[in-house]
Amino acid sequence: MNGYTFSNSERRAFVSCERRWNYSFQRGWAPRTISVPMAFGRLWDDSLNVVYEYVKHIQDKGDLANVVRGDLGAVCDMLANEVCDGRGALLGHIPSAPERGVLNEWVQERADELGEAAEKGWTADGPSYTMADVWEQEGIFRSMLRRYLRRYLGDDVGGLRILAVQPTLKASMRTAAGNKSTRFSYAGIPDQVVEDPDSGLIWILEQKSTGMSAVSRESDLRVDPQGLSYCWLLWRAAGVPLERIGGVIYSIGRRKEPSVPKRLKCKKRPKCACVTNADAFGDPGRSCPTCAGTKQDHEGCDSCDGRGLRGVSLAECDTTPEAYIEAMQMAPEWIEDEHNEVVSRLEAKRARWFHRFSVRVHPSEILGLEREIYQTGRLAGEGMRRSTLEAPRNVGACMVAGRTCSYVALCRTGSGFDGTDDMAHAFGFVQRDKNDHHGEPNTWAWRGE
Repeated sequence: MNGYTFSNSERRAFVSCERRWNYSFQRGWAPRTISVPMAFGRLWDDSLNVVYEYVKHIQDKGDLANVVRGDLGAVCDMLANEVCDGRGALLGHIPSAPERGVLNEWVQERADELGEAAEKGWTADGPSYTMADVWEQEGIFRSMLRRYLRRYLGDDVGGLRILAVQPTLKASMRTAAGNKSTRFSYAGIPDQVVEDPDSGLIWILEQKSTGMSAVSRESDLRVDPQGLSYCWLLWRAAGVPLERIGGVIYSIGRRKEPSVPKRLKCKKRPKCACVTNADAFGDPGRSCPTCAGTKQDHEGCDSCDGRGLRGVSLAECDTTPEAYIEAMQMAPEWIEDEHNEVVSRLEAKRARWFHRFSVRVHPSEILGLEREIYQTGRLAGEGMRRSTLEAPRNVGACMVAGRTCSYVALCRTGSGFDGTDDMAHAFGFVQRDKNDHHGEPNTWAWRGE
């Protein structure tokens, strides 16, 4: 297949701002480093691709019963550990699972990036994070992955048939008359392709992570054109019949560890020996190994069992029901009705942490997208004949969602920047290949499974 290949990212960039599209996809410039949230998003995608390769493997082997009937919680924890730290008994037959673990590889990449920045003296265009940020994200990731698996693994193993994991799909665009374009094609890499055994429909399963409440992402994802373009590729590239395409299932995880519920302090104030026997300690409290300066010793206290703490606070806490119940079980007492009411409120807000919903796609929407992307390709073809400075800017895209455009340093003044590669390197950009896909296109095709 010859000609020029578009992706959803390129299409989005072109319709948003032609100048930015020119910098990124025509000149091939990209910022030298990426932000921690973007790097975390890639880590999340890579890790769940390994998870669903494992699910596909056990489904293909017919080994579902052993997973579903066994201790599912233990399987989830074991799988999370192997994804993070390296292949073991579960992932030993999964080639896509890195030997050292997806998380370990990610941490090493961030460390190498920081080391290169220090060695070459990068300043303003260097990484916007420190190694402390990386370790913080590592802890969040471990907790997040374990909770995701406990929430969804059992249901997905028995409820979804995994057909493909991160396949690269590519098809020729179609003209208004329905003929294959000889100049333009369209490509995309969905996270997973799955089948619902009950309905027989084929769905795209897309994994997302967010720093916000997970459920708050639903409204914008429902109108995101990326999922619809993947459905078009299922039809034109993989050969799935239009009537068999269900749509997109979005699975969103919140990038945050649940807060630890606050424990109430014991109301009793038993004095420590350092206070009652000040002569023996000299300066009461400061050097006392028993109370460490608190001047209280709760050992033998019948009210708190020597812990100095009592029940869990009833105050609002940004945590999960499981974390709150665990804190209750650690406490010496709790007020059953009132604490159970807190758990009920947390249950009602569970979608803040993980949220999954489906967007049904009608065949007419896919046909409409086919016409739309062809017209976008025609406009982009005209844009390819323009120089960087002739590409019009959309000043409304200089700042989106509170963040400035990555290329603002190159075009913010509109003063006639000549677009030389040397100047771009000086601004902290590097040359990258926009067609760096994961493997060869269309190695997976629907065969009526």
